[in-house]
Amino acid sequence: MKKNMGTFDRLLRIGFGIVALILAYWKGGGWMSWLLVIVGIFCFFEAAASWCLIHQLIGRNSCPIKKP
Repeated sequence: MKKNMGTFDRLLRIGFGIVALILAYWKGGGWMSWLLVIVGIFCFFEAAASWCLIHQLIGRNSCPIKKP
């Protein structure tokens, strides 16, 4: 997995992950809360890896690191 996310995108994913986990906790049991937990954890994974599946599929790269 090549890095394809910049700092702003990573912070956005972390924020969205926090919101998704808070909503999952607030929502209580049920399938919707489990779906929100999975989405929140996936957002944290993307932010930690600095890699986005959608960016990869459409060929977008917002990472400021230039390859030699």
